[in-house]
Amino acid sequence: MLAGRKLAILGMGTMGRALARGLVSGGALEPAALRGTVLHTERLDELTGEVGFPVGASNAEAVAGADVLLLCVKPARMVGLPRAVATELAAQTVQGAARMVLETGRHPAALKDDVTTPAGCTISALLALEDGKLRSVLARGVQEAARAAAGLGG
Repeated sequence: MLAGRKLAILGMGTMGRALARGLVSGGALEPAALRGTVLHTERLDELTGEVGFPVGASNAEAVAGADVLLLCVKPARMVGLPRAVATELAAQTVQGAARMVLETGRHPAALKDDVTTPAGCTISALLALEDGKLRSVLARGVQEAARAAAGLGG
């Protein structure tokens, strides 16, 4: 879905970099199809070297010619994306995260720590999911699936 498209990431902080790495490592986009921006210009050269595509301070330059725009800025605001693009981005993000676990052998919690900023938007969202007992709901779902599968054999 993203093949052949150009993508601008406004906000190359922790989340923007993580999304960029996932899109590139998952094969959704080549670095040449990406542009990014930062608010604090003292790290432009360092970030460009880290991510492998141009990172600048001008949002207008980054979005010029872009087909897709990712806003990775604070405060996070919901942005309407076409359903197909949102589905593709979500799938590529999950695929990139899974690939990172498999390739690095690191625990998902360690990778989560790499992409969250203390008191940031992402960790706040994850804490809300934890408050809603998402982890235990998922674990119970796996347990129930295993129980049901055990009853299928004969």
